[in-house]
Amino acid sequence: MKNQLNVTLSNGKLVLTETKVVITENVLTETMDPVELSNIIQANGYKSAKFTDEAKAEFRRIEKEIKAANKAKKDVKRQEREAKKAERAKLQESKIAARMAKLQAQLDKIKSA
Repeated sequence: MKNQLNVTLSNGKLVLTETKVVITENVLTETMDPVELSNIIQANGYKSAKFTDEAKAEFRRIEKEIKAANKAKKDVKRQEREAKKAERAKLQESKIAARMAKLQAQLDKIKSA
């Protein structure tokens, strides 16, 4: 809406009124968390916000850092799972080796008897 002048009729007289658009700027939050920023935008009834070029670049950099951290976190979990799997395999192999040694000892005992 732009500033405008309106003419109305009131009590038989022409009345000139001026409508001005007042722009106010309020700081809603200061954050480095893109998720928090998105939540505040939505909570205030907006679908999106206009970013300056610098803000857009910083927002993307932060998002990339978060994605990389999440990927590294998942990678650590994957490595832990693989380590546990390898440990279980070694334990199974040692049990089989012990069983084979026991059976071999029984076989040797039977052959020598």
